[in-house]
Amino acid sequence: MVVIKFDYEGDVRRVTVENVPSFHDIQNLISSLYRENPQTYSLKYKDDDGDLITVASDREIAEAFRLFEDLNTVLRFQIRSLKDLTQSAIERELSPSSTSAATEEALHNAQCDVCRERIRGTRWRCKGCPDYDLCNKCYALEPRPHPQHTFARVEKRKKAAAVCVVDTSLENRMSQLSVASEELRRASEQREQMRAEEERMLKLIAEKERFVQEEEKRKLEHARLVALAEEQRRQAEEEQRRQLEQMRQAQEKERLRQQEEERIRRELEVQRQAEERARQLQEEAARRQEEIKRQEEEQKRQAEEKERQRIAKEEQERQQAERELQASLERERIERERVAQEEARAQKAKEDAAKAVEEMKTREMAKYTVQLQTLSEMGFCDVEKNTELLTQFKGDVMAVITNLLQ
Repeated sequence: MVVIKFDYEGDVRRVTVENVPSFHDIQNLISSLYRENPQTYSLKYKDDDGDLITVASDREIAEAFRLFEDLNTVLRFQIRSLKDLTQSAIERELSPSSTSAATEEALHNAQCDVCRERIRGTRWRCKGCPDYDLCNKCYALEPRPHPQHTFARVEKRKKAAAVCVVDTSLENRMSQLSVASEELRRASEQREQMRAEEERMLKLIAEKERFVQEEEKRKLEHARLVALAEEQRRQAEEEQRRQLEQMRQAQEKERLRQQEEERIRRELEVQRQAEERARQLQEEAARRQEEIKRQEEEQKRQAEEKERQRIAKEEQERQQAERELQASLERERIERERVAQEEARAQKAKEDAAKAVEEMKTREMAKYTVQLQTLSEMGFCDVEKNTELLTQFKGDVMAVITNLLQ
């Protein structure tokens, strides 16, 4: 097993692989860890002498692993952005030590926004801000100030004073011309190299910006998908709330229907009790009539017996029997009148019960006339139901309205 560490701008990752990887495998690992294109960075490590060694082939990778295996330590690769490396190379080319002795740096009419010194030589002007400039020294700082915008390089140099040397020797003049020509050629080659390096740097910058734009597009697409999922979840919750509201309304309708059935049941129970009372009174009257008939039959039997005895007795006994018979007939007449009065009282009691129910409803309606008128003005026109609820809640209009609105 081989352990490798990668360090990219302070972000350190540790990876374990089975065998010594190739340079292409290392590039694939970096792409999977940091999402970086292999053309936008360089790979370096520090050897046992402390030198920073660049790796760009399988042979160099194998040499690095062999060295760290002998040192018995973990191999640590440093990933450097080619954009930053190219900018550093350009700055070295443009530094005062690499310029020709024939020129010297001139002062710009601008001040560095980091060190607050007047800018000399190379000036770096921000393309996104109206007035933001950096000197060459501050621009080379790591991390670079003002990293969110790009900069344009502005050069301002002045020619050094020419030194004229009078030499009468033709050979010395030819030698000087040859040296000057060689210096001009080297300066031209340096300018060409610097221009090629600038073009390569611009291409790398464009490639990195394209990669950043693609990453932004992926992020925007991800955000759009997340928003779409959130909208679908919100619609599902809205549909669920609507279904719950429909269920609640159905339950409310069922409760009102049950209340109406309960009210009708109570009214039917009152009517049934009144009918049961009338039936009991009728049965009582019929029982009394049967009793009267039985008594009459018994009296008739006794009268017949007495009549037979009277035949056997003397005339005075017959007269006495006639008087008794008259008295019996009188009692029967009185009893019949009493039975008729009982029947009349039963019928009157039945009529009084029906009147009492009607009078009770009339008294309740008269008692709650103002409340019934208020409820009718609010759109609740069922007088019987309103009267029942007012009786139930003892005339509390607000409680009746709350019950009706539920």
